[in-house]
Amino acid sequence: MSTVQRLRLIGAAIALAGVIVGTQVWGDAAGRRSEPQKIVDRKDGAPLELKAGQSSVAARFAEQPVVSYATSNGEVIFGAQIRPNLGAAADLPRDILVLVDTSASQAGTSYKQAQQIIKTLNESLKSGDQLAIWTVNIPSATRNLTNGFEAPRSAKVNDAITRLDSTEYCSGACDLKGALAKAMKDFDVRAGRQQAIVLLGDGDSAYAPLVNADRFQIAQDMANQKIAFFAVPSACSSTR
Repeated sequence: MSTVQRLRLIGAAIALAGVIVGTQVWGDAAGRRSEPQKIVDRKDGAPLELKAGQSSVAARFAEQPVVSYATSNGEVIFGAQIRPNLGAAADLPRDILVLVDTSASQAGTSYKQAQQIIKTLNESLKSGDQLAIWTVNIPSATRNLTNGFEAPRSAKVNDAITRLDSTEYCSGACDLKGALAKAMKDFDVRAGRQQAIVLLGDGDSAYAPLVNADRFQIAQDMANQKIAFFAVPSACSSTR
């Protein structure tokens, strides 16, 4: 069962519960206060024994999956408890592409924090996950340091982390627009994998400013490729 189907089933259950509870709490639309109605509780006719903090509605559903009661107009209302067995969510392997902003606005603490985040991510990913590390700067300085997706803690990933510390430095301006377009092409879309881009930076694209139409198109492209996007903000540019 797909995630969308699971969400639809959960939504249906919540909607039904809302209808049942809402009707009992608010009464009919005319706002009349109806006389107490006889409610069928247990099959044996015994009164319900409520636990501390438990409502009568919850108790009725706990005792039986279907309840009924009569309105002031004599109409009999039925409520059915829907409890789909969704099972445990699948733990899918992940393809995570990290974009590290190396523009001048990130010099100092922000860049150090980005390096630490990548190190922690590298250590925490599971077997079967894949990691790619990119720098984001002007087009000629936007680089794929791992040359594609690699296993966490692999030689190429460790070399990329070392390179961030010893070779790369913060200067220039960020071309976030171009970097995102290039990064999305690096994903090998395969069923059964989660895909995500993580941006470490201030989100500014000073080299090639983003307008609303650009943001919309990027979002559409990510949605079509089923790529999630997470931004981890750092120092904000003074021009924003």
